[in-house]
Amino acid sequence: MNLFYMKYDKHILLLTPGFANDEKDTAAFPYFQTYYKCLAEHFPKVLISIVSLHFPVEKKQYQWHGIPVYACGGYNRKFPIRFKYWWQVYRYVKEIQTKHPIDCIHSFWLRECALLGEILSKKIKAYHLVTLMGQDAKKDNHYLKLFNFKKMNLVALSNFQARIFYKNTGRKVDAIIPLGLNEQNFTKSLDGKRPFDVLGVGN
Repeated sequence: MNLFYMKYDKHILLLTPGFANDEKDTAAFPYFQTYYKCLAEHFPKVLISIVSLHFPVEKKQYQWHGIPVYACGGYNRKFPIRFKYWWQVYRYVKEIQTKHPIDCIHSFWLRECALLGEILSKKIKAYHLVTLMGQDAKKDNHYLKLFNFKKMNLVALSNFQARIFYKNTGRKVDAIIPLGLNEQNFTKSLDGKRPFDVLGVGN
């Protein structure tokens, strides 16, 4: 079944630096996988498309749990060759837009994906939302000087991150939305008494 010819209320494009290589690849960006699957399950009338800039490392198009994924294969290559993959993002978005108009671009990390999302959202006249994912809130993020924060919609993951971002930019985020966990992914202890701790680790 071609998802682009079904009737949807909204079309959200998720713009990310990386994503799972296939459905068996559960270790790559697990928070994205949880978010996207829950979004698709709870909002079946919302069409979701994913454009991934750097990972997987090869350029390809595939389906992930029914969601179309467009991988550019940038593999964190340096400039100026990196611009080639920025152009691939544009080509993918143009292709997706012709199939089903995009209502919202949701970019992750306040870096190159947010920059591309800001440019593309203006071109196709779509709402643009950016989620800060960690150290992109710090003042050594060179992309900060490229944004007009007065016209952006920004989400932080925590109060701490929001405070750091405000300290460095003078801009308050529009919302604080922590990363979610799917409780169905965790097994309960047999006696119900064992305490569980969650440790988040970056690469």
